[in-house]
Amino acid sequence: MDLKITKKRISNVLNYEWVKSLAIVVAIVMVWSLLYTSLATRLTDGQQFYLVTYDGVQTKAVGSTSEFLDKILSGKARENGKDVLSYDVYEAKETDVRSVGSYSASYLLDLRLSVYEGDMLVIGGGNIEYDPKDESTRTDFQNLVSAGRILSIDRLLSGARSYTVGNGFITETSDGYTVNADKIKEYFVGERIKSSRNYRRTYNTDEKIQAGVKAETERIETVYLDMIELEKSIKKAQDADKDFLVYKSRIYEDNGETKYIDRAAYGIDLGKLNAGYEKADIKDLWYTSSVSDGETVLTADGLVLSVFDFTSVQPDHTYEALSVINYIIRNYSDYAD
Repeated sequence: MDLKITKKRISNVLNYEWVKSLAIVVAIVMVWSLLYTSLATRLTDGQQFYLVTYDGVQTKAVGSTSEFLDKILSGKARENGKDVLSYDVYEAKETDVRSVGSYSASYLLDLRLSVYEGDMLVIGGGNIEYDPKDESTRTDFQNLVSAGRILSIDRLLSGARSYTVGNGFITETSDGYTVNADKIKEYFVGERIKSSRNYRRTYNTDEKIQAGVKAETERIETVYLDMIELEKSIKKAQDADKDFLVYKSRIYEDNGETKYIDRAAYGIDLGKLNAGYEKADIKDLWYTSSVSDGETVLTADGLVLSVFDFTSVQPDHTYEALSVINYIIRNYSDYAD
């Protein structure tokens, strides 16, 4: 058999077999891409922290929200020797959701939430109470509450208590609390490391596991302390008759009749929180604007900081929001204990 490679044979291959050759190359690239996607170690949903700023919310300086996130992630906002976000958050991103062309902001937000790209939300409309006789009072924030997208402050706090105390990680005592390190180690090694390929590859030696247990113990203790701190700040404001929580009811239609359920606090009113505080202005982070008598007016009134309800998807990372809320309260109000 003559297997000699000649110019004529090469020319024939290029002329008559190029489609087959191209198909083979494409197939190889697709298989390689599929293997890379399937086997690559990726961050879990909770390890990526998303702060969503919604249609109408603005910032004074381009990138100021991102700088805020960079600050709380990088340790520049370090307080009492601890970062705002825990060791287990690797990325913090600001997601600006606005209407684009024929796509509404609510539709685009739904798309992002369908892939869990949302931890906290800054949105307007917190000071507008829905009137079923006036559809102009139905805000996107109200719709998110009614749809069960927003975690109430009560459930955030009770969930944190159940997570830390209910799971036996923390034991409350008459003079404080104790950390059950052995229980946390059992949970970290027995459940968290096994929960995803990412953790299994990260904590693959005894030394790394030991360091992980230490970091996990600090994270869980911080969740408990953040819960206590937020409870005290809320009580301090309420005792001074300056409640900064935003209360809404979940609304649904029943045979044409509007019904209300679950009246609860669904966020922090940033305007009320910051009112009268002279050391820092919350509008340096976020604000809404309107025109009055030809002048642009900036305000944080009715601007809400809320938490998306993804507790079923990321039960360990939901309570990162507590640290962010407490950071805002400590730096933009007098209500921190």
